[in-house]
Amino acid sequence: MILTTPIETAYLTGTVKGDTVINPGETLSYTIHLNFRKTVKLLHIKWSYPNVLVSETDSMEIGEIFEEGLDYDTQIQLLSKDETEGFGKVEFSFALATMDDEVTIEKVQILISVFKKTLADVSEMSEYLQERYLWWANDNLHHANILLADGLRCMEDFMHIEFPPELKEILSADLEFNAMGHPVDYEDYRAIILKKKELYSIKDVVFYRDNYCNESNDKFDISAAQETKIEEG
Repeated sequence: MILTTPIETAYLTGTVKGDTVINPGETLSYTIHLNFRKTVKLLHIKWSYPNVLVSETDSMEIGEIFEEGLDYDTQIQLLSKDETEGFGKVEFSFALATMDDEVTIEKVQILISVFKKTLADVSEMSEYLQERYLWWANDNLHHANILLADGLRCMEDFMHIEFPPELKEILSADLEFNAMGHPVDYEDYRAIILKKKELYSIKDVVFYRDNYCNESNDKFDISAAQETKIEEG
């Protein structure tokens, strides 16, 4: 998935555009576009990243004055390590100096995963893919919200798991996606990724393997916790 992450502050607006998942050994490119709301000096851009990525440098010195309304565009590349999988956040920080010599730092964080692109078996998910799924899904509540919003899309966009069309139909039927109001539309899905919305007002959630879930309670209605209401067509 190519995700466009917006930036909007008192001093600038803009976007950071890049992949949400890549293969080990591939280059990750971020396209940055800034438009300045006020006249400022862009001192530098710095970035941090999870240890599954590497970079020759962690900053870009600019030191240039941009008047109100001007644009600035650049591209920053990070390399993923060979034979190493993982995920985390890439953070970009933009240091600005106002005409009164006040320095402010504007930041934006972006989710990134590095996994080998893998096609799921039609009959079941392999042990390897189940481990990947649980590792990513149980890492934090933000991940859980994305997964609950659109499970199949999330697995493709952040876990690099592809599904044959026939398997998508089986999983959608098994998980009763339509009955539960899932998947959400693209705009809601993207808003949840960007933390603009939450699908559920949940405090904690843990995903388990099927063989650990021997019982279920059919009386539990998860819709009561749903914040992003899905309009019926």
